[in-house]
Amino acid sequence: MSDARAQRAIDAAFRAFGRDAVYTPAGGDPVEVRVLFPHPDRIAEVAGIRHVGPSQSIELRKSEVAAPKQGDIIEIDGKSYKLGQPMQPDARRLKWSADISAV
Repeated sequence: MSDARAQRAIDAAFRAFGRDAVYTPAGGDPVEVRVLFPHPDRIAEVAGIRHVGPSQSIELRKSEVAAPKQGDIIEIDGKSYKLGQPMQPDARRLKWSADISAV
């Protein structure tokens, strides 16, 4: 698959399944973006009891956020989160993945 086809596929996935968000880099201006939650639920086991909760991991398109940094803020559905260390999980480096934590 060519890079252009891969970019179109990623853009289509973000349009269809993404959610609107506002990304604010440290010391920068807010930017409207779309985010994906690659794992809708996360399962954790504590003291032998399974708990299911929302994922605390998001994906961002590189075309919208060229260089996210740990500690940047993203607002999703009116709630603010701090980004963990961003990674580029795809071979073509067209998107970023990062854990998020409530601010």
